[in-house]
Amino acid sequence: MIGRIFFPAMILVCAGIFGIAAVGFPLMELQEGFGPGLFPKFISITVMVLCAFEITREIAVAREQGAVKWDWGISRDEAINSGILIVAVVSALLAMPYVGFVIAGTALVMFLSVVMGLRPLWKGLLTSATITISLYWIFSEGFGVIFSF
Repeated sequence: MIGRIFFPAMILVCAGIFGIAAVGFPLMELQEGFGPGLFPKFISITVMVLCAFEITREIAVAREQGAVKWDWGISRDEAINSGILIVAVVSALLAMPYVGFVIAGTALVMFLSVVMGLRPLWKGLLTSATITISLYWIFSEGFGVIFSF
């Protein structure tokens, strides 16, 4: 039971750190009022809200059961994968100022799809390329943002 509250809380903290780091991203003086820091902030806030809902739901379930079980509720492999996820996101965040969001984001999605077991490898590459091209198209055509590579 504790693991079902602890791990969403860890992800909530990591998303908060990600959002705080995104505050330092440069802002463009666009008429729409957004810049490269908007998307990471949006992801951070969304993940934090979803984690807060999950924590609240787990607490409600524990109260309904009447007793808190001190079972972590997570296997060794799940704990290792959680650690890999955190390291991958932090690494992508640190790489973004040097290689840009498009390359770092593509590498992150590719790596995580492989870690999560997406096989064969070309499916991970296809997924990450599709996500990157979609994001590029949405922001360049939909919002009129020009990406610099």
